[in-house]
Order: sequence, then C-alpha cells, then structure tokens
Amino acid sequence: MSSLTVNKSTGLIPAIAGIWLVSAAANALELTDSDWEQLGAGEVIVQSDKVDGRRRVEAAVVIQQPTADIWQVMLDCDNAPEFVPNMQRCQIIQQADDRSWEIIEHQVKYGWLAPKTVYQFRADYVPQQKIHFERISGDLNHLEGDWMLTPIDGLEDYVLVTYSVFIDPGFLVPGFITRGALRDDLPDVMRSLRERVAEVHSGNGDSNS
Repeated sequence: MSSLTVNKSTGLIPAIAGIWLVSAAANALELTDSDWEQLGAGEVIVQSDKVDGRRRVEAAVVIQQPTADIWQVMLDCDNAPEFVPNMQRCQIIQQADDRSWEIIEHQVKYGWLAPKTVYQFRADYVPQQKIHFERISGDLNHLEGDWMLTPIDGLEDYVLVTYSVFIDPGFLVPGFITRGALRDDLPDVMRSLRERVAEVHSGNGDSNS
C-alpha cells in the first residue's frame, strides 16, 4: 500500500494511486492508479459493465468528512430533493423500529427523454457502512444496488463513497437511454452529496439524524 499525502490547502489527496483497500468492499469496483489520482483531485469516477448479462453502473467519490456525517445526509429523505439532481420526491412509507430498514418512495426523472418515474424500494442498512436497496413496486421493472462507505486507511475522515446499481426501466423507456442518463447524472449526484455533507457539517444545512 503506497503512502498518501494530503494537500492541506485544498483538502484533496494528490498522491493516492496504488491503494486497493476497497476493491472487494466496494462491490468489486475496479479502480486503477489513474482512477485514484482522479479521486484524489476531487473528481468522480463512473464505470459501466455487464454482470451475468445485466448492465451495472457504478460511481465513486472521496469525501473528506467523518463517516457519521456522510451517513446522516444519505438517510435524510425529507431534504433529499433539495440537493439530489432529478429527485422530485422522497417519502418514507414504512420503517423498522430500530431503523435497520425502510420502505421508501422516490419520484425521479432520468433525463429529458424519460417520463417521471415513481417506485418504492426497500433499503437495508448497515450503519455507516452500507445501504442495500431493491425495488418492491412501481414503474421500474428492476432496481437493485448498494451504497458503500469505506474509510481510507491512514487518512482520518477521508471516505470512499461508492454507488452500484442494476436498473431496468421496463416498458417506460429503452434501457440504454435510462442507463446513459444515469451515467451522465451520477457525477452530479456524487458531487451534490459531497457538497451537502460539507454544508451540513459547517452548520449551514438542515439534515435530520
């Protein structure tokens, strides 16, 4: 594992290449040295591949905040439409007493060619580590994926946040259009998450715990 250096003036990681600590934990997202250099510069990595005949879209970003702060924002359904691109509504339908899982309804619009999409999914939580989500009803034919939060060894409060999704919109719109829109939108989604966490952490936001 290579050593890391942090640029204190920018808060980014200019020398992060060669770190493979999350390749298994983050849904086998394969990050090259070049990918890590881009992540260290504050960029978002987006990949698309085929697994068992299904198309998967993945994204990764590094966020310099405590994992607890990132987790708080990720579970903030009430305020999600304020900062998540294309999300028009987020509503918790049902919730476990210990909040180990939730049934959530989203209304989103995947690109200008697609109609509004309303669907419900179950989200299962491993606190401050993982969210697994899977469609249970609504417009989409199939939706399943994971959010993963993996602290970067040797760097306090630097977290690799990854997102992996299999999506099939069914009859609503051709799958390649939805996946293309998703690939185009994901960098904005990941950057918006990072900005929202920083905003809430600075005391300027309103996120629910």
